[in-house]
Amino acid sequence: LAPHLIDCRLADDHPYPEYHHLWEGIFNLGFCAVRRTKATDRLLNWWDARLREYCYADHVDGLHTDQKWMDYAPVFFHDELRIVRHYGVNTAHWNLSERPLSLRDGQYHTNTQPLIFFHFSGFDFCGETLTKHVPVERQASYTTDTLRMLAAEYRAAVKANGYECLLAVPYAFATFSDGTPITQLHRRLYRVKSRDAAIPSPFSSDGPFFHMLSEAGLLDRSPAAKAN
Repeated sequence: LAPHLIDCRLADDHPYPEYHHLWEGIFNLGFCAVRRTKATDRLLNWWDARLREYCYADHVDGLHTDQKWMDYAPVFFHDELRIVRHYGVNTAHWNLSERPLSLRDGQYHTNTQPLIFFHFSGFDFCGETLTKHVPVERQASYTTDTLRMLAAEYRAAVKANGYECLLAVPYAFATFSDGTPITQLHRRLYRVKSRDAAIPSPFSSDGPFFHMLSEAGLLDRSPAAKAN
C-alpha cells in the first residue's frame, strides 16, 4: 500500500490540504500489490464483501469507493502487510511538497530516489494543469520546468494512444433510460430504499424507482442537473 504522505505545514498552506485524506483515506490505492497466500485470500475476501454494497464516494457516508476501506488493513493484517515508503512510488500532486521532482542524467528523481511511477490523478488532458483536483490559484506548486516536461510527455503519449476518441464515449450510468440525468440525491435515495428490498431496473424510466422520483417531483432535466 502507498500512503498519502504530506509535509507538516498548516493544512491551508498546502495546495492539497491534508483534511482531504480524512475522507479519501490514509492510503492511496494508486499502488497495491498482492501475492497469493492465505492471508491475501482473507484480505481480498474481506475487501470484496464490503465493496459489494459500499464501493461509492460520498462525503455524507464517509466513503471513498474501494480506497477508504484500506485504512483498516494494517490493523487486521499487520503481520502480512507492508507499507511502501519509497519516494519514487506513487509520486502525485498531493505529496510533491515532500517529493520534489528533478531530472538527472536523463532520469526523473524524487529527492534522492529514482521515480518509479507517477500518479497523474485528475490530470488535465485538454489544458495545461497537472491536476484538476486543485484550484487554479493553488497550481503554482506544479509549474516547475521538470513537472511541465513530465506532464507534456504523458499528455502526448496518452493522446497518441487514442484518448480523444475514448473521451467522446459517454458515461453509461449518468442518466436514466430516457436521458434524464441521475443526480447525487437520486443515488443516495436509491441506496436507502434498496436496503429494505431490491429495486428492479433502477436505470429504467419505466421502473418503480423512476416513477417514485417523478411523483415526488425530484427529476430534473436542466443543464445544471447534467453537470451534477
